[in-house]
Amino acid sequence: MAPTFTDKESIVLHILGMTKGRAADWARPHISHIMARKTNQISSFVEFGQEFTKHFQDPDAKRTAARKINELAQTTDVESYITDFENLSAELDWNKEAYQATFEKGLHWKVKELLSQVYPAPSTFEEIKTHARRIDATWRENEAS
Repeated sequence: MAPTFTDKESIVLHILGMTKGRAADWARPHISHIMARKTNQISSFVEFGQEFTKHFQDPDAKRTAARKINELAQTTDVESYITDFENLSAELDWNKEAYQATFEKGLHWKVKELLSQVYPAPSTFEEIKTHARRIDATWRENEAS
C-alpha cells in the first residue's frame, strides 16, 4: 500500500528519510527542524529539489565529465566501459571524432590491438563499439578456456 501524506512537509519528511550516505547526513538537520516545528528551508517538494541540487550538483559538470572521460580506461569488460563512457559523454557536447578518439584511447590494449586488425576498418563510432564488443567477448571466452 502506498503511503498517504497529509501535507507537503510529510512528503518532504518521507523523501528525506529515504536518503542514504552523504545525503542522509545532509538530511538529518532538516528532519530535526521539521520534526521540532522549527523554521526550515525545506517545506515543499520544490524547495527540497532546489536545496538538494544546490548541495549535491556539480557546479561544473561538463568539466568534471571531460576530466573523467579522459581518465576512463577499460579495466573490465567492454560493455561496462561503453556504459561508463556513454554516461559521461551524455554530459558533453563534443564532436563525433573527439568521442571516438577518446573511446579508443581508453580501450584495453588487447582490444585496441585486435580492433586495428579489423578489415575493412570500422567507419563509424557504432561500428567500432560493435567490433570492440565482439573482440572483447571472444578474448574473454578464450581466457576462460
